[in-house]
Amino acid sequence: TLDDDRWVLCSEGTAQHVYRDVWTAGAALQRGQSCMIVAPAFALEDYRLFYRLAISISSALQRLTDNKMRLQVLHPQYQSTIRQSPYAIIQIVQL
Repeated sequence: TLDDDRWVLCSEGTAQHVYRDVWTAGAALQRGQSCMIVAPAFALEDYRLFYRLAISISSALQRLTDNKMRLQVLHPQYQSTIRQSPYAIIQIVQL
C-alpha cells in the first residue's frame, strides 16, 4: 500500500514541461509513495503522442532506478474504461 500520494498540475502544453514535472516529482518520491502528474493542456486529443512520451519516461525510470519505480498512464482516449480519465495523467510509483 502507498503511504503518501502527491498531485502535480502541469498546466503548460509541451512535452518538455511534462518531462520536467515528472522528473521533479519522481526525484522527491520515497519508497511507498506515488505521484499523479496531471497534464490537462498536453496531448488531450492525441493518445499516441502521450503514450510515446510515457514510454520514454518509463524506460528511463526503469533503467535509472533498477526497476524500483513504475509508471501508469491514464488518458481520455484510452480504450479501457479502467485507464480513462478526463485529462492526460502519469502516475509514478516508487516501490
